[in-house]
Amino acid sequence: MVVPFLTSDFNAGYNPRLFLGDFTADSVDDIKLSIDSGGSGGYGYFYIYTYINNTPKEIFNFNQYNALYQYKVDYIDLYRVVVHNMNHDKLFVLDVSYKGNEYISQYYDEFGMLIMPIQGDVLAINALMPLIQNEEVNAYELLAYQRIIGPINSDTLGYVENVLSWDGKEFVSTRMSAGIPGLLLNPPVE
Repeated sequence: MVVPFLTSDFNAGYNPRLFLGDFTADSVDDIKLSIDSGGSGGYGYFYIYTYINNTPKEIFNFNQYNALYQYKVDYIDLYRVVVHNMNHDKLFVLDVSYKGNEYISQYYDEFGMLIMPIQGDVLAINALMPLIQNEEVNAYELLAYQRIIGPINSDTLGYVENVLSWDGKEFVSTRMSAGIPGLLLNPPVE
């Protein structure tokens, strides 16, 4: 028998993990392989394999996912950042005023108008987690995370959260959202 994850494009990294669970709703466990890339972006290599007639078949590949979920990130006036998923025609608008005056004064004038065009990015998938939303179905869906950044990698603006469900042939997006980190209302006094 072929061990499917040994034939993966990217099978090097650290902290490899296997998860067995039914993603295809056929009452047979599938294999989810996760490998941390080791880079500063927090990327991961993710694969899911199912068995059809005792033959492994890849049904999720992080490279294919990254190619299918492309984004354009533009700063606009009034402390907003527009995140546009070009393949699925979804648009999210983030308010970056929560980042404080030191941050926004780099990009905006005193009236909230953009000083010059600024672009960010949505990075490759960095987490893929099994999720059960409907216990009656008794099959896992996937929750994929991608980090939204400003002009530099260390500038995290938020996360794209994408729920993927198996439709009988492939994983499809059933709910996509963008979220920003919460603020500590009462920061500790130093």
